[in-house]
Amino acid sequence: MVSLGEITEANTGFAFKSTQYQSDGYFVLRVTNINVDGTIDVSDSKYIDKGTAITTFEKYVLNAEDVLLVMVGGSLGKVGIVSEGCLPAILNQNMWKLSKFGDMTNGYFVTGVKFINSNQLTITKSTHGHLSQGTYLEKLFPLPPLVEQQRIVDKVDELMVLCDQLESQTETSLEAHETLSQVLLTTLTDSKSAQELNQNWLRVSEHFDTLFTTEQSIDQLKQTILQLAVMGKLVPQNSNDEPASVLLEKIASEKALLIKDKKIKKQKPLPSISDEENPFELPSGWEWVKFGDLGYDLGGGTPSKSNSEYWGGVFRGYLQRI
Repeated sequence: MVSLGEITEANTGFAFKSTQYQSDGYFVLRVTNINVDGTIDVSDSKYIDKGTAITTFEKYVLNAEDVLLVMVGGSLGKVGIVSEGCLPAILNQNMWKLSKFGDMTNGYFVTGVKFINSNQLTITKSTHGHLSQGTYLEKLFPLPPLVEQQRIVDKVDELMVLCDQLESQTETSLEAHETLSQVLLTTLTDSKSAQELNQNWLRVSEHFDTLFTTEQSIDQLKQTILQLAVMGKLVPQNSNDEPASVLLEKIASEKALLIKDKKIKKQKPLPSISDEENPFELPSGWEWVKFGDLGYDLGGGTPSKSNSEYWGGVFRGYLQRI
């Protein structure tokens, strides 16, 4: 076990200004160009003049297989590997180029750096999203014999392929799970009768513990319950219930009285509802109404300072429920 500083040195990139960017030249490798898997994305490219790169910023010029480490911001700890495809390139700010000493295997070096980041790197309030170079180079690096390094890299690559396959299978399984949950829940809202709804619900309830195990599937279930409620399918209908049209008449009478007493202002009539606007068919006795027909909005206001009931440091007012 050695400290990282014994086998590598870290050099920071340069803070290029947007005014230095050109349409071609040396590719300015920025934090945003490093993909999650460490590869370099050149789709969003910025360049600086070739002559300036060579003469003024030569020490920031990158080579193939250079290892980069993001040392500040939300991507802190991300590792990148310079590829031939992005050369000629030059290093921007907020990253270190980690130059290893000796003939250490590049693949194992990257593996060791990732080990440090996952096991020895703790972001605290004191770091403020910034790695101290001195502290980072003190991190412990497990160094095996040179020949064994390549065997380790080969085995890691082999196992990572299996991990990728497992991740892909898991994602496919999750997608299938979410699709099945959605399809079964849709059968509930599409039910044409109480009997059909009961049959569809029985099918869902039989697999309840396996269908609703993810946050998304539970959210789908909640939305379905609300949808069934407003469609009148959640509880049995009673033909003896007073129809909603009677309730609307009472609401209209109450609003008319409030307008007469000058407690609310008269509203502008809302447009009538066309059949095309109705998202689904309502049960007998229900009515589609505009939201504004159900009540009224009443904003607050600032009372006059001449009214001592509300000003002067002593609260003597009251709330009146309309």
